[in-house]
Amino acid sequence: SLGSGEMVSSSTFTSTSTSTIISSSSSTATSTAVSTTTTSTLPTILDIIHGESRFSIFSQLVRLSYNNPNLENTADSITAFVPIDSAFDEMEQSAFDALFIDKAARRDFIKSYVVFGFGYSFQNMGIPMLLNANGMPLYPRGSSQDGFFVNGVVVGDEDIAAVNGFVQSINSTLPSTYHTSTTTDPTQMYTIGELIDSSPQYSIFSTILALNDFNTLYIPFFTATAFVPPDSAFHALGSEYVNALLNETSGRTERDEVIRRHVVPILRFYVSGDVDTVIGNILGEALHVVGNEGMGYTVNGAGLEVLNIEAVNGYIQEIGAVLSTTKSTSTFTSTSTSTSTSTSTS
Repeated sequence: SLGSGEMVSSSTFTSTSTSTIISSSSSTATSTAVSTTTTSTLPTILDIIHGESRFSIFSQLVRLSYNNPNLENTADSITAFVPIDSAFDEMEQSAFDALFIDKAARRDFIKSYVVFGFGYSFQNMGIPMLLNANGMPLYPRGSSQDGFFVNGVVVGDEDIAAVNGFVQSINSTLPSTYHTSTTTDPTQMYTIGELIDSSPQYSIFSTILALNDFNTLYIPFFTATAFVPPDSAFHALGSEYVNALLNETSGRTERDEVIRRHVVPILRFYVSGDVDTVIGNILGEALHVVGNEGMGYTVNGAGLEVLNIEAVNGYIQEIGAVLSTTKSTSTFTSTSTSTSTSTSTS
């Protein structure tokens, strides 16, 4: 199979699409039987999808689509976020079956993974948002160190080069196929931000949202999951830390990191059953959620204490500790931290 950026043949490559960002990397033919230089051709995005066994389900859907999304068009520049076969295990059986029965559902599903007009490379990031063929936003995030994500979903193999753009292999289906609300609970009338503000146990997190004018969680159509530490988790870090965090001026940078570290954009992450998955926060850092209903759940080792508090725009997952970066910490956060291992699912 084709690896990330692997060329089918050697020599130079030219193209009019924006994916020519990789064209400067030429390779030299090693065969002595050929005395002339030939121009190489990378596969098209469609070739990669049909040629990789890990993409067999998505490949079947594309083959079944009479309105082929022109993934073989070499005159365009395209990015395709292609779920591997195991990603479809997350889907409810009825939704999965509908992709093979309902032409409209299949067409919309395929289009939600395709970006036309731009060959996006994670190694040359700089575009904060892409629009898929359905006009919905895709948010690429991450780094080589922490891994790459799109709308909170792990990119398993990035920047598979094609003549007309890039294929990005993703380990899960995009959030639109995740758990959706069926509850009639009145809390669904409120946003994540409003629920945080109305819960006394989250007063510190509520305060830092207000101090930094972080209004995103109050927007009904901005879907997210917020891993919210209660006040007790902040106090466990000591009064010096809390006072510095709440300092209106000097604490702003640290508050911004705390907020963004605990918020996963776009994804309505519903915790149930056996879970062992990695999702990306706004900073592009990896959050590893693992556990089951018997033993409880953790995220990066911190216990989830209250699960699936539903809001109109996503979920609050109460976490028993303040998450810290896996990188070296600044003097601001150098105070000793305690990591909760609670497995309560109350």
